[in-house]
Amino acid sequence: MQTVRHFAHTSARCPAAAGTERLCADHSCKGTIVTPIDLDIVDQIVYQRTAVESTVLRDFIQVCSPKEYIEIKHKYDLLEEMAQTMTDPDNVDINAFLTLDLEMHAIWFCSMNKWYIWQNLTKPQPDYSRFTRLDVVRANNVPDVLSEHREILRVIREKDLDAIEPLIRRHLYGGLRRMGTQLYAEKYRPYFTGI
Repeated sequence: MQTVRHFAHTSARCPAAAGTERLCADHSCKGTIVTPIDLDIVDQIVYQRTAVESTVLRDFIQVCSPKEYIEIKHKYDLLEEMAQTMTDPDNVDINAFLTLDLEMHAIWFCSMNKWYIWQNLTKPQPDYSRFTRLDVVRANNVPDVLSEHREILRVIREKDLDAIEPLIRRHLYGGLRRMGTQLYAEKYRPYFTGI
């Protein structure tokens, strides 16, 4: 267990420190004991979701109706609109952004009658939930997420089956990729396990 401290002096330099600070501020937990995020669990959840979602999306693309494509495009448009309002890093609504992102992904699970699987893949898990929120803090991941969702739209529209798994892998592993070597920096190591 690690005691969370105030990191105002480092928040501009490291998304992990800024995220920890933001999580504390959002939940009034200054001085509270917070367990480190287990990156091994995060990696396993992303691995599982990548494998399953790639398969479900592959099946969906082959039967996707124009109405379903329009529904997905609408969710993407809403994400893009929300991104335009995220210009003030201190007022980013992390939960609204993540909810809308998940709603877009849920469309192909629902269409393929794989709702039970989707609910299991997305049920709250503390390490993964906290990690995804760290990735969104200050909207640092928004351009990547939008770009990847645009590519998902293209893949669906063009029925590009070969592009599915690499794209879903890149998209779902995005948080680990974006945070990169900062996860291994000595000064932030206490906030993560499984490294």
